[in-house]
Amino acid sequence: MRTATRRFEGLFDDVVGRGWVLLGSHEDPGLALAPEQRAFFASLGGISARVGPGAPLVDLDGRYQRFFERAGVRIVLVRPDFLVFGTAKGPEDANALIGALARQLTSPSPADEKAESLGADEAHVECQ
Repeated sequence: MRTATRRFEGLFDDVVGRGWVLLGSHEDPGLALAPEQRAFFASLGGISARVGPGAPLVDLDGRYQRFFERAGVRIVLVRPDFLVFGTAKGPEDANALIGALARQLTSPSPADEKAESLGADEAHVECQ
């Protein structure tokens, strides 16, 4: 997807960068984040921006605008591998979206829970 700023034009990840991206069709959703969610998202190197006509980030092909319209949402959170993590209807839902991300990234995995239940000595595995 081709995008542009005042200084650059090119593929989205070349213009914006890579990593977690929080995009809004009507406003920059990062501005609606509570301090805790804003700090967590920043700790991931997350980028937030408004994309669309007249925005700092222009969607040259109109693909983002079509996505927002078809999905009936105003915010999308995109993973570093460019898959959609989640969407939100409006800026008031941006905190819940980042909160869900935080829970998924900070929750222990089933393997971690198994190791904890076994105890430190029993969970030790030797690799040769």
